[in-house]
Amino acid sequence: MSDTTRLMPGTPFPDIKLPLADGNEFALGSPVWRAIFVIRGAHCGICRQYLEQIEAHRDDWEAQGFHVIVASADDAVKADAFAKEAGFLGTVVGGLDVVGMTKLGLWMTGPENSPLDYVHSEPGFFLIDPDGNLAVTEISTLAAMRPDLKWLAMGINFITDGNVRPENFGSYEAKS
Repeated sequence: MSDTTRLMPGTPFPDIKLPLADGNEFALGSPVWRAIFVIRGAHCGICRQYLEQIEAHRDDWEAQGFHVIVASADDAVKADAFAKEAGFLGTVVGGLDVVGMTKLGLWMTGPENSPLDYVHSEPGFFLIDPDGNLAVTEISTLAAMRPDLKWLAMGINFITDGNVRPENFGSYEAKS
């Protein structure tokens, strides 16, 4: 078994810059509220449906101060076109490579198990706080396993209402 990264809530989100379709770079972990959805890519029918659902919530989340981003291993132009075809109108970045996937602790699928000739990640979700720290993460090993967006929306409301402090998310570790 290979070593994997386990991102801890309250710690800085990795410094990962990815291209936008227009050729500019985008820093994923900038210090603002960010909801980052990592998708498998244009080859994934489930991703298309999930993008439609994300778009249905995007205006509400952005009204609360969260910048919603979709990231993919597909090149930026392909990722952007796929997201727009699915109806997602927010920020899309592409080119998430194995180094970036490893920094994020994502599960990866190689060409031997997919229709692609490059490695892509399985789904992931990251909520970044205004200090650039990880607040919430959800990592999947399977295309069909993703955060339920209704529950995610309630969780985001819980955070913005001040009922939970992000630095305390998942922070308990058992003592031996």
